[in-house]
Amino acid sequence: MIALFLDESGNFEVNNKPIESLSGQKPADVVGGILCYGLRNENDLKNLNNRVKQEFINVCGDNYFENIHGKSRVGKYQTVMLDRLFSGESRLQGIIPFYIEKGVLDKKINSNITDDNTACMLYINMLNRVLSGILLYNPDLNINKSNEKVYIFLPTRRPPIHKLDNATINSYRSLSAFVPEDIDDRFRIPSSTSVLINLNNELSSMDYLCNRIDFSIQEHTIDYSKSDFPYNELYQIADFVCNNAYFKVQKLEKEYVLAYDNINECYRRLYRNYMEKNLYGYLMELYYYNINFCQNRYKKLYDKHIAKLDEGAIIISNNIRQCMTKLDIVIAEKSYERKCLKFVLDYLEQHIEALPAKDNLIRQQFYYLKMSVYNHLGDFKGNLMTYKKLDEVSKQINSLESIDLRLRARKLYAVTCSNSFQFRDALSAIDDTIAIHEELQSLVKNIGEMLFDEALDSSFSDVEMGKLYSSKGQYLSFLNNEEAYECFYSAIDYMGLDTANRLQTISYLMHHLAMSNRHISQKDRELMIEYFGCGNFSGSMQRFIELDSAQLMIPPESFRLFAFLKLYLMRFRNELDMDLLDKFTKKILNLEIKRMEHPWELILFNLGKFYFKEIDLSRTLMKAACSICNNAENDLTMELIGKMIMVNCEANDKSIKSFCDFLQSDKATDYIRTYFEISKLMDTSLTTEEKINLINSKFTYMYC
Repeated sequence: MIALFLDESGNFEVNNKPIESLSGQKPADVVGGILCYGLRNENDLKNLNNRVKQEFINVCGDNYFENIHGKSRVGKYQTVMLDRLFSGESRLQGIIPFYIEKGVLDKKINSNITDDNTACMLYINMLNRVLSGILLYNPDLNINKSNEKVYIFLPTRRPPIHKLDNATINSYRSLSAFVPEDIDDRFRIPSSTSVLINLNNELSSMDYLCNRIDFSIQEHTIDYSKSDFPYNELYQIADFVCNNAYFKVQKLEKEYVLAYDNINECYRRLYRNYMEKNLYGYLMELYYYNINFCQNRYKKLYDKHIAKLDEGAIIISNNIRQCMTKLDIVIAEKSYERKCLKFVLDYLEQHIEALPAKDNLIRQQFYYLKMSVYNHLGDFKGNLMTYKKLDEVSKQINSLESIDLRLRARKLYAVTCSNSFQFRDALSAIDDTIAIHEELQSLVKNIGEMLFDEALDSSFSDVEMGKLYSSKGQYLSFLNNEEAYECFYSAIDYMGLDTANRLQTISYLMHHLAMSNRHISQKDRELMIEYFGCGNFSGSMQRFIELDSAQLMIPPESFRLFAFLKLYLMRFRNELDMDLLDKFTKKILNLEIKRMEHPWELILFNLGKFYFKEIDLSRTLMKAACSICNNAENDLTMELIGKMIMVNCEANDKSIKSFCDFLQSDKATDYIRTYFEISKLMDTSLTTEEKINLINSKFTYMYC
């Protein structure tokens, strides 16, 4: 059996002038009291009340009730009583002081019966939050362990009419369901119905609670002048706890404190996910808790609550597997907060590595997911290290599922190599993947024919092969290898009617043609018409001018524009219509630069190249391109591209030095320093122009 006695302290009904606490701080409204636990029946509760009564007599004398409340209150009695009951070795067992303090809360729903600024609803809302908080979101209590009988003793709210302003009086009267009548020039506001509804709503959504919980709610209009009032002494201690919290007199041992604040709502979600053994939800909430509330004044308080949760109870194989399934779905959608998922994966890693050998497939899947997130984050060093871990684990697993996962990881590894300017390594990885994929498809085809006596539909595997050849074409293009041309056409043939992947590959082909000396064939022009919507500059540019700016800012239109400008800048400059280009450039300059993402830095860079004779306009466009790359969250590739654009914009020793300084920083790898020939860039015998040409020669294909 559990019993709670509630009270409050603060400006819930009467608009008094602000009071300063003993600590000099402006006090915050509080609702709280005491929780009595370990009780077998009501007799135990009465005995507990009698023990508290005896303490009052010992401290204050037989007529103690005349000196502990109202205008005749003697302040020192409160301090002494709280100290005797809750401090030191002599403290009374079975009683916990608790309260909730008003902070800042952004509510999703406000109405005349939930608005904190209406009548006494702040009190009722805080009352509901502290009751559900200490009973249902309390790691110390864990009410799920056994069947419980919970007694809740509430004081009736009876604010005097003559102390209220007209707006407050009208608010009370508008809440007719809660304000049935005026009594003795006071409003009587019962709270028990609201408490019961709130607890019922909470419990009905907590499927993890196994046991029955019975609530008995009693509401009393307390008269402290009567010494024989039921549980008078326990109610009085609840009053002391609230006054002590309001005036910040002293910190009580083992007091349970909550905040009527946004951080409390986050904690409740976190706790609920913990109890539901929803590992993914728990870690997500833990991330947002640490990010959103790092400066919250209640952070240390809630850190202590969270520290009491036994994470080992939910970080187990089955929950990890379910968490990874959810991560896989979220990563596939590609519209997630990357740092959040990195936090989840980093948090899990130590537990993943501690799994037994029988869970090696889980470990392999984990490393693949981590590679995916690292790739999106541009953490190429971390990705290469993770790939090595995956490779080691893969050697210990012999299954088709593991082989498929290793192939997908190999593709990701190739992407990471490409983003790190390791194009030959990327090409080698994709060649291996293509060879193994061909062997696997042959094997799957034979097995399918054995099982079903007919050839299986190969369209899905053809699309996958198309993606591999599309990737190979890109890596060859970065190396200025003309074999890329045939790879792109092979990829397009494989993809058939898969429109999205087909158009993406055509885009890659357009970039290759822009950098190549190859003759533009008729079939190339047909693909230009398919991709750009028109076979000439004027028609396509007019389409971009008329396109809604919001669409132009994001893929696939941003990548279509990038390929278009690159192709006409490099191969069809004689077909340019400068009037249309000027019109389009004016449109671009009116867009919000800070909302632009890749490939807009290269769109603006290439647009700036068109205006090499108009130096001011060209510099404006290139500086805008640099600003996109200066985002602190950008990856290594974007930062290097930004440095390259600045070198072309400024064309001086200072910009070259900035490029070299970046190469010498911890962000760059030894391979990248070698690739960019940093020793030559720092050689004083080379001219500025020679160094600029050297830098530009390293940015090929889709990095320029």
